[in-house]
Order: sequence, then C-alpha cells, then structure tokens
Amino acid sequence: MKQYNIKTLFTFFVAITVLFSSCQKDGGEVESLTGAATVTVKMSGIGSEAGSAQEEGSGPVARAAAHTKTTAANTVQHVEVPFGDGLVVRGTLSELTASNVPSLRATASKAVTTPTGPGQIVAFNGDYTIYIYKEGSTTLEKAVEGKAGANTKFDLAPGRYKFVVSAYGKPAVTGADRDPLAVEIVQTVTAGNNILDIVLKHKLTEVTVKFSAVGYNIISIAGGTVKPNFDYTFDAPTGTVAFAQEITAKGLTFRNGPTRETMNSDPVMIAVDNSNGQGEVKLTGVKLSGNKGGNITLPGLTLKKGVQYALELKLENPGIEIGGEIWSNGNLEYNPQTGEYHFGNEMNSIGDYWFENRIKPKVLSQSNPTPNDALNGKDGELGGDPCALVLPKGRWRIPTVEEAQKLINLRSRYVGYYDGTAATDKKGMFFGTNIAPGANAANYVFFPYAGYYPAQGTVAEKGTAGAYIVKNGAYKRFWMTGNMGANANGGATASIQDVHQTWAMQIRCVKN
Repeated sequence: MKQYNIKTLFTFFVAITVLFSSCQKDGGEVESLTGAATVTVKMSGIGSEAGSAQEEGSGPVARAAAHTKTTAANTVQHVEVPFGDGLVVRGTLSELTASNVPSLRATASKAVTTPTGPGQIVAFNGDYTIYIYKEGSTTLEKAVEGKAGANTKFDLAPGRYKFVVSAYGKPAVTGADRDPLAVEIVQTVTAGNNILDIVLKHKLTEVTVKFSAVGYNIISIAGGTVKPNFDYTFDAPTGTVAFAQEITAKGLTFRNGPTRETMNSDPVMIAVDNSNGQGEVKLTGVKLSGNKGGNITLPGLTLKKGVQYALELKLENPGIEIGGEIWSNGNLEYNPQTGEYHFGNEMNSIGDYWFENRIKPKVLSQSNPTPNDALNGKDGELGGDPCALVLPKGRWRIPTVEEAQKLINLRSRYVGYYDGTAATDKKGMFFGTNIAPGANAANYVFFPYAGYYPAQGTVAEKGTAGAYIVKNGAYKRFWMTGNMGANANGGATASIQDVHQTWAMQIRCVKN
C-alpha cells in the first residue's frame, strides 16, 4: 500500500513538471495558465501639440509610438498693427513648444505664417478614465478609472484593442477652462505583462499673451478678449469634441501691479474648431508712460483646436521717413541661434558687419577675413540681400545708390551723439537737421559711426566714420564722416564711393 502511494505521487509530480515546462515562453517567462494579459498604465503626461486622433502601439508593449506626431506642420503667425504716435505693435503667435521667431507684418486680412518644429510633453497628475474597445468595434468592453499618483493595472484577454483615455486638466471649473484631454491608442495586447504608455492631448485651444513695450513703462492693461469661442460638448468615451454655436469672446486678464516694460496675461482656454484666419485678439485700456495708450486689435489669426499658443506683442518704432523713403530705425543684425534677421532696438544701434552680396554677416568670433561660403552664405544667395530676410520676408531691402544720394542732397545733416552721451557707439550722423536734435533725435535718421572691417585686423574708424552698403547694379559704399558738431555747411561729409569686396560694413535697410 505504501509503495503504491509513492508511485502515484511520483507520477503526479512528473505530470505537473511537464505541464509547467510546456507553459514556458521561449524567453523563459512563465505565462499564466489561463493565458490572461495584464496591462500596467504609464501616464507620461500631456503632449502640447495637436496630433492625430489615433496613436499606434508597438508590439507586446502597448504604448503611444509617436508622441510628437502632428496632423499638420506647426506654424508661427505674425501681425503688425498701428498703435498711434508713429508706433506699431508687432504680434508673434507661436505654438507653445515652437521656437519663437521675430515678428512679421501681416496682410490686412490674414496673418503671415512660417513653419516650426515639433512639441514637448508636460506632466499630468490628475484622474483619468480608460475606455477599452475591441479594434473596429464601438462596443465598450470595460472602463478603467485611473487615480492621480496611483499605480493602475487591469487584466484583458489577449487581442487587439482601441484604448480611449480621457481626462480634464481642471475638472473643478466650468466651460472651456476645464481643458478636456484625450488620446486614442490602438494596441495589440499579448498574454503576460504589457505597458500602456499614455500621452494625453488637448482638445481645446489655450492662449497666453505677453505684451512688451521696451522704452516705456506699462502702467496698466484693463483687459482683453480672444475669439472665436464656441460652445462645445466633450464625449469622454470617444474622446471627441463637438462644437456648437459661437458664444461670447473669452476674456483676458492681466495682473497689473508696479509699472514695468513687460506684462503677461493669465492663460485662457477657448473652444475653436480651427478658425482659418478668423481669430482675433484684443487688448483694451493699455496705458503707458509718456501719456501714451489705446486699444490693440490683432485680426487674421488662425487658431487650431488642441494647440497651446503664446502671443507675444512688441511695441516698436516702424522706421523713419525721410527723402521719400522709410529707413529702418536700426542697423541690420542676425541671430545665428534663431536664424532671425532684425533691426536694433534703438536708432543708435550698431549692427553686424556684412560683406557685399552675402546673406550672413562677418563672424567675429573666428577667422573670417574675407567672404566665406560656409560662414557668410554663397555669393549672391537669395539675391544677396539680407534685408529681404527680415520677417515678413520681402518687406525691406538694401538701399539703392540713388536713395542714399537723396539723403546727401538734402544738405541737412549733423554729427552728434544720439542721446547726448559721449560714447563711441553713440556717435554718428543725423540726416534731416543741421543742428543738434536734442529731444527730437527720434525724428531723424541716425547712422552710427560703426566703421568697417578690412580684410585683416580689427575694426577701423569706429567712432570716426560710417560705412554702409548700397547698390545700383554694382555695390557701393555710403560713406560719412565729420567731427562732433559738424553739419552740411562745414565738416560733415557724406558721399558714395567704390566698395572693397573684402570690407565688411554696416547695412541700414529701406522699406519696399
């Protein structure tokens, strides 16, 4: 009897061993005897760019495969509007994760756009719901509640599923400010352990405004609005938003306080199903130092659903009109980090030094004695006119010889310091006056005596002479010199001269 029991136990042990061995995977992992799948949730955050409605998982690990995927290229939009007293406001509307670029002047009805790069992912620490469907089916298999900060797991039969994950960025508020979030992931789930990697996406649009008034103090901004703004419904089980009728424009709030040069609004959410050039931002009751103020309206904006925007507004001088042309209020500069072409913030600004017919300036941080294709752009590239690359492209250009000659023919020029400060960088020639301009300096075109770079050595004649590129077929040098206090009647000379191809000089642009 005892022997029989030992044989029976031995036979049972062998059977269990064979069954256990047959349930092992090739990699040595042991599957559940039932073949069930366990899904562990990884909440990666919120993708800050609008993306496709459906993300594709990859193999046994359920995950969103392309977090920076978008249905259309991100864009930066640029608008310029008058502000009174000869000033303008230049607006740059950027997708929040795009690189900021300099402002552009828009057409009367629609903003100019330029492409930028993909977005980033930010943290999400709220509750969410995962709605689970078999692929190709609209029948809900199950819904799983995920809690902020908690580990979420659930079991599924192996197969291919569609996961719709929905949440609110601010569930305690109402309307668009609730910030509905959703993502759809299609994934194959296999027996064993799986990871569902979730990157939620905004379903509505967020706008934040930054207003800068360099040279002025912002006393206060009463408020503002963003439109269009629509009524909407959010269907969490499908992750979709349905837009209804347009409602009141969304209000902007600025946190007024001590006067400053920059002021930011609180971010606002609006429900908009792609405005296609019908977007508009208004600022009301803008009060600045110097008794300046008014309202600002920026029309022609395209606002896309699911995108976060930063609207940067800059108060600027649009240029000075003299001799029948509008001259830029600063010398041309280039930012190699951003690729931005722009003018100095002040009329007395010294810009970069440029070779003729090249679209990038002389590089002062390394050896660049003569024009170099790698450093300065190829000879004649894009017409060889870097003024045309100031955004919006094509609005500015290098002056002609005739336009420079018009300034000379005015017989009205004066050598002085731009703001009365005795400094080399502030010395130069005013055109349009034969006397010290004093407080009226901003009314005249001022060319700083920036000198030039010869082929070898350091800058020459800085603080003594100005050398500016002009052209009329061939390139020429707009040359000016003279001592302090000199004018057109004695000592202040200006002329058009031949240019040395190896010289790097300043550029002052004129508007087309």
